[in-house]
Amino acid sequence: MTTVCIDVVALHDRGLLEAVASLARQERPPDRIRVVASPPLSEEMLREVRARSAPVPIEFVRAAEPAAGGADRTLPGEDVTVFFDAGGVAPAGWLARLIAPVEAGQAAYSAGPIRPLRPSPSPVERDVVLRESSIYEELVPRGAAHFPGHNSAWRTSTLRELGFESAPANAAGDDLEARAARAGVVGVFVPQAWAYLGTSETAASRARRRPPDDPSDHPRPS
Repeated sequence: MTTVCIDVVALHDRGLLEAVASLARQERPPDRIRVVASPPLSEEMLREVRARSAPVPIEFVRAAEPAAGGADRTLPGEDVTVFFDAGGVAPAGWLARLIAPVEAGQAAYSAGPIRPLRPSPSPVERDVVLRESSIYEELVPRGAAHFPGHNSAWRTSTLRELGFESAPANAAGDDLEARAARAGVVGVFVPQAWAYLGTSETAASRARRRPPDDPSDHPRPS
C-alpha cells in the first residue's frame, strides 16, 4: 500500500489542533504527520497536538527561518508527500480522494480546492471568497500553475526530480506547480478533494499572482 506523509507548516498555533485532528480522523489515515512550526510550539501545545494526532505518528520540526517559514527537513521517506495548511480542516474522505490519482499512477501530483471554514462577516473577505471561486472555475482548469499548493499531494520521487533536496518550506510560495509544469510533469485537479481553510486569502492570493497566460500553464488531463 502507498505510504503517505502529510507536511503541515504552522506559522502560528491558531487552528493547528483542529487541523491535526482532522488529518488523524481520515478513514484512509496518513502514515505520518510532520509539523514544522515557527515560532516553536510550547510544551503544552506539543502535548495537545500529540493527543489530537493519535494514533497517527507525529513529528515536530523547528523552522530554520521563522519569517519565511523555512525549515531544515529532508524529504519524507514515504511514497507520497502531502502539503496541508495549519489553518485547514480536512473533511471525511479528503485524503483518499486527493491521493487517488497519484496512488493509481495517473499523475505525479494532484491538488484540491479550498473552501472557507466559516462564513465571513466582512464584505471584503466575502469578495475574496467570490474571487477564489472564479479562480477554480476559470483559471485552474486552464493550467496546473494555478493549483493550490497547500492542498496537494506529490510523489516524493517527483519532488526529488524537480530538484528539491529538502521538503519545500511553503508549497504555495515555492511555486511547485509552475516548476512541475515547466518540466512537463503531469498533475490533475481533483474538485472533490476540497479542504476547509480558516481564511481564503492564502489560496486566493496564491492563484492570483500568476496571470492566466503564463507559459507554464498546461491543460488539465482528461
